[in-house]
Amino acid sequence: MPIDQRVAAITAVTLAQSIGAWGMFVYTAGASAIATDLNIPAAYIGYQIGIAYFAATLCTLFSGSLTRRMGYVLSLAVAMALIALGAVVTTFWQLAGMFAGSIIMGLGFGLIPASASQILISVTEKNKRAFIFSIKQSGIPIGGMLSALTTPYFAEQLGWRAAGYAVSISCLLIFLFLFVNRHRWNIEDRNTAPTSFNPFLPLIAIHRSRRLMMLIYMAVFYVGIQIVWLTFMSPFFVEDLQFSLAEAGYFLAIVQVTGIVGRILWGWLSDRLQDNFSAMLMLGWIMVICCAAPYFLNTDTSILVLTLLCFFIGFSAVSWNGVFHAALIEIADPGETVQVIAGMAFYIYVAMFTWPALYALLIEWSGNYTISMTTLVLFSFAGIYCAWQSKVLR
Repeated sequence: MPIDQRVAAITAVTLAQSIGAWGMFVYTAGASAIATDLNIPAAYIGYQIGIAYFAATLCTLFSGSLTRRMGYVLSLAVAMALIALGAVVTTFWQLAGMFAGSIIMGLGFGLIPASASQILISVTEKNKRAFIFSIKQSGIPIGGMLSALTTPYFAEQLGWRAAGYAVSISCLLIFLFLFVNRHRWNIEDRNTAPTSFNPFLPLIAIHRSRRLMMLIYMAVFYVGIQIVWLTFMSPFFVEDLQFSLAEAGYFLAIVQVTGIVGRILWGWLSDRLQDNFSAMLMLGWIMVICCAAPYFLNTDTSILVLTLLCFFIGFSAVSWNGVFHAALIEIADPGETVQVIAGMAFYIYVAMFTWPALYALLIEWSGNYTISMTTLVLFSFAGIYCAWQSKVLR
């Protein structure tokens, strides 16, 4: 494939990941305005996110088969169309529209991992996969930042529904680009054999290999560290360390920005080393230090120390994803890659809406954030063990 076509494919996949994540998080930064308009508590936005991720989780069980049936590029285009439709539906019919639209967006988001990953596998040399996948995975925090930057503006100037329309228009533009190029990008060998839509195929593909299972377990622990820090850092800094909400937002922004840069740097390093597993072990040890740190923090801790902590949280707990994807593809059976990626997405999505709920209960039971956040050290050690097992098993 010509280099310009490869660049176009990688760019389209990264944009699709970014805009898809934007759609999933688009209303979180405007929860207060939405709550006032719909006459509901602002906390209800948590249900909206939960519904969307639940739909995405269910979709992952069929995403491998759907991707094989439709083709990688067309499947990603359909994902963009679903997110565009869902973003519009969320603006209609008050709560009913928000519920239905969140389901539709979640279904679209659930299609992205399998289709996007297969496109990147097809257009990327093996020795550059960690770097390219890290670029693609940087779309998740980029989507979160798009939400934080745009939704408050839309809510103030045009109403919160305008944020949904902006997501929809962006998704439609990417859909058109993908649809037009679905044949021009000759990047796949379509399998003409009958496709089974057995929802257990992704899980079966993973459980065939103990090495794969250990890598997935590592991801479940690492994503737990990531999502718990991103979810509870702001209230931790406000309630236990006595910062203002605006100051806590500054620290959270450091984590997000460092996570974007960190993903790309770790992907580059992993390709240079030609060893994805050693990179994930190094990431795990940095997480151990970061997760032990809350025990030693108090209201007298200097701003410099806290800034460095946020930097390293972003550089580790939010930066492992691209290297992990490259490792997953490295050890997966080439004929089962699409199902393995779909199964991986299922476990990750389950973890993403399970861990925050469990930690909310732990924080309520313990009465403070410090002890609860420190327990993430156990996640770090568990993830390191699983990464090591995945490295040495053959």
